[in-house]
Amino acid sequence: MTRLLHLLLLIAILATCCHGCADKPATTVRSYQTVAVDPRRDTETARECNTRGAELLDQGDLAGAEAEFIAALEADLFFGPAHSNLGAVYYRQKHYYKAAWEYQYAAKIMPGVAAPHNNLGLLYETVGKIDPALASFSQAHKLAPAAIEITVNLARIRIRKKMLDDDTRNLLHEIIRRGNTQSHIDWAANRLAEMKAPPATSNDSLDQTQ
Repeated sequence: MTRLLHLLLLIAILATCCHGCADKPATTVRSYQTVAVDPRRDTETARECNTRGAELLDQGDLAGAEAEFIAALEADLFFGPAHSNLGAVYYRQKHYYKAAWEYQYAAKIMPGVAAPHNNLGLLYETVGKIDPALASFSQAHKLAPAAIEITVNLARIRIRKKMLDDDTRNLLHEIIRRGNTQSHIDWAANRLAEMKAPPATSNDSLDQTQ
């Protein structure tokens, strides 16, 4: 009788487990987040996969780049550049929520690196979240004040916020002095000229790049 009870109990447990698995949606999408935790970190493999992924990303092969970046994170979940680059893939695919998650994770594990904050700022600006964009660009500029692209982004978002103060003027002067493209230099010069002009009565163009 005891053996029969044990058998019935085992059947009940198995039935419960099977029911739980059936309730979970089936997926064929490979995800590094589902990989079992492994204390070993193969950073060299992660670096190699990340390098191949970056090359594919430059070539516009988003699917190939995504596969390489995921492979990098399977090798080392804490390899920050792969998170940042995977975020760039999702950003180009307009998967903004997933891109933001990757950028935020990259910023968390690479606290002294400006790129994830700058990328997050671009994403926020794209979806119209100007205040978070300003915060992200400000943090990126603090970490890399000499990076002219970040300076341009910060100046642009400050102008969109109508922050027409000395700090914004200083950023524009910095772009004119050290800009690496004529378009950025011309844009900064035009914005400075507009800031010195009387306020426009309509169609304020301060936030329009040229």
